[in-house]
Amino acid sequence: MNNRRPRESFAHESQVLPLGLRSCRQALCRRATHALILASALFVSTLVTSRVSAQQAVESIRAVKLERVKTASGLQVREFVGEVQPIRYWTLGFEVSGRITEVLFREGDEVRKGQVLARLDKSSYLLKLMSAEADLRDGESNLVLTKKKLLAQEELKGQGFASQRVFEQAQSEVSAAEASLASRKVIRDLAKRSLESTDLVAPADGIVAKRTAEPFVDVSSGQVVMRIDILGEVQVAVRIPASLMQRTAPGLEISIRANGQRYKGVVSEVAARVEAGNAFQVIVAVEGSNAVLRPGMTANVQFKYVRPAGVPGSLTIPLRSLVPGSKPMEGYVFVYDADKNALRKTLVTIIDLNSNFLEVVSGLKEDDAIVVAGVAFLADGQKVSIFNPAALKVTDSVQFGPSERAQ
Repeated sequence: MNNRRPRESFAHESQVLPLGLRSCRQALCRRATHALILASALFVSTLVTSRVSAQQAVESIRAVKLERVKTASGLQVREFVGEVQPIRYWTLGFEVSGRITEVLFREGDEVRKGQVLARLDKSSYLLKLMSAEADLRDGESNLVLTKKKLLAQEELKGQGFASQRVFEQAQSEVSAAEASLASRKVIRDLAKRSLESTDLVAPADGIVAKRTAEPFVDVSSGQVVMRIDILGEVQVAVRIPASLMQRTAPGLEISIRANGQRYKGVVSEVAARVEAGNAFQVIVAVEGSNAVLRPGMTANVQFKYVRPAGVPGSLTIPLRSLVPGSKPMEGYVFVYDADKNALRKTLVTIIDLNSNFLEVVSGLKEDDAIVVAGVAFLADGQKVSIFNPAALKVTDSVQFGPSERAQ
């Protein structure tokens, strides 16, 4: 026999329940629903937290790049930044003053010897030349006249019709006319030269390095209008510390890097006195002729000095491996401890800087493995793994950690 009651009877029963009981039943249902939602959220949160904790535990073991500490070589290498300069150049200006009418070349233009670079207004100098030439012709005529007069006085004197005094006076007039003519020739030549000087001419093949005047500008005599550099013949001017002055002499071979290329050079000049910043200037002549090197370029100049006798043996470490210390010439490096797969923060004493490497004399020994990247984010005792075991060429003295063995 089927004892199940029809669904309508349940509905009917709920409808006939008192109002208080129905409210209590609804509140219990809501509480059960809230509890179920809270339990689900707590489960999800616990699951996510456990996953994040596991991920953080994995990420806390940082992979680091290591390099071996090496013994410093017998040479001390120092690198400085210098400027490429022309060995020969001209600062050009007009010999006469006037107003510029033409500037025929711009900065960077190549010029040939004898080419006109700029011109001044010629009108006033042309008039001066014409006046000087007219004076010269007048002087020539006066000389001819005085010579004729002297010849006539000489004939009269021979005939006894002229006195010695009159004859000597005629001779003096001829001498004065000759001197006047010579002076007028000089004035004419100067006027001609002044006219020619209104054209600024290139003294040699080169390039316009600087242009300081424009058309319709008045310039004075000797005022710089252009600078011409000779291409292919360059040198590098570099300032180096005074502590190296005694070890730097003309003839020292130098390595130069500029414009993405390497060049050979030799020290040609050493300044006699120390300048500002406790440094002195050294001129390095670049071997050979090279039109690629242009004045004004930056060049890295590398000096190689023989290590002085009595200097203690040192080790070299990359500059990027150092964490600055609180005192000058001190710093810290992170040494890899193979037994613990952890880092040891070690104090080192610096004695010199060779290019991108430091020379240190304490705190390390040869073949120590040190961190060479990201040292600012590391801490003493931090667990790490090796990022570059193949490049490090790890020996038996440095064992791999678990992560490295898996690789």
